[in-house]
Amino acid sequence: MKVFLQDIETGAYFQAPGEWTFHREDASDFKNVLDALDLSQNFPGRGLEIVLTFNDGQHDIRFSVGSVPAAQSHTTAAQKFLWRTGQCARN
Repeated sequence: MKVFLQDIETGAYFQAPGEWTFHREDASDFKNVLDALDLSQNFPGRGLEIVLTFNDGQHDIRFSVGSVPAAQSHTTAAQKFLWRTGQCARN
């Protein structure tokens, strides 16, 4: 599993302090959710998601952190439910 921090509005992934990338392979892999969550606190007011990726590349899990309402997240609770039950295509 890999753990990324992604800007909801731009789609860019955190790469390094002051650097964001649109290429997941260039982004920082936090290794655990707590490290990504800690870093997200450095960006108050910025809508971020923690993205968990797995080896198969098809089962990303996303959850919003920070001050963005859940309705503005790319992934709603309803979508997550449909994905878990196999009723919705993943992006």
